[in-house]
Amino acid sequence: MVLSVQQIKFEIMRYVRELGSDFSQWHIGISDNPSEALFITHKVDQQRGVWMYKQAVSVRACHTVRDYFLNIQNMSGSAELEETLDGSNNYIFLFKKLHDHKSN
Repeated sequence: MVLSVQQIKFEIMRYVRELGSDFSQWHIGISDNPSEALFITHKVDQQRGVWMYKQAVSVRACHTVRDYFLNIQNMSGSAELEETLDGSNNYIFLFKKLHDHKSN
């Protein structure tokens, strides 16, 4: 389902708050293939990790959502892929960062 900026922001806010976590414990990004970004690039455990992705109406909408969570809510983040020529990078993905592997 393709969602608007406000719908995605609401869903992310609700998800993070339901888990009782701080926004700074999360990473947000933009991708044309959120499964690859989550499970291959960032190595999120698909079964045990805490993650979500949503399809936005446009690449611009993705940037608006990502920038809000980076600048206002203090999430970490990236744009894993540069915008593709066909504008298909219209997925927002996020995952809760694991703090235990920093000590390795």
